[in-house]
Amino acid sequence: NLAVVLPHHWEQYLKNKKSVKITPSLVQRDFYRIISTLGTMARSPKRRGYSSGRIKGYKTTPRTRHQVITKGQKKSRKQRKVS
Repeated sequence: NLAVVLPHHWEQYLKNKKSVKITPSLVQRDFYRIISTLGTMARSPKRRGYSSGRIKGYKTTPRTRHQVITKGQKKSRKQRKVS
């Protein structure tokens, strides 16, 4: 009962009918107007301030270096068949 039919300009068949059965998609289309008239239960967000961040003069430790790992040589097809 709250929703109003708001046809798009290409939906001329909806303008002719006075009593249009309101479908869920038509309600969804008009949902912004419904929410703005009824209001919402959600509270407005509160600003919590800025975080203090990193302390002045704090020095980060460098990343640990790891050895590069390489894969071994692949066996040829002949060696695979023999094994």
